[in-house]
Amino acid sequence: MNSSISLSELCIHQVCIWKQSSFEESIDCFARNGVNSTALWKPLVDEVGVKNAKKYLRDSGVSAISMCPLVLLEPQNEN
Repeated sequence: MNSSISLSELCIHQVCIWKQSSFEESIDCFARNGVNSTALWKPLVDEVGVKNAKKYLRDSGVSAISMCPLVLLEPQNEN
């Protein structure tokens, strides 16, 4: 099976780039690169607040298709 998706079908989850960007930076990155859909990550939304997140999304043209509520746990450094 050989299938592909178009850029308009691509959805990148914010959690994929959370270490590299803030809420605003991630949305700017997606919009700048033609990624029109994202799954928001609750810890990043919490940093800016729901009202600000909604405005930022609306102004950017990026659509939130879902919300990932989980917090990632990183293994403790044993050194």
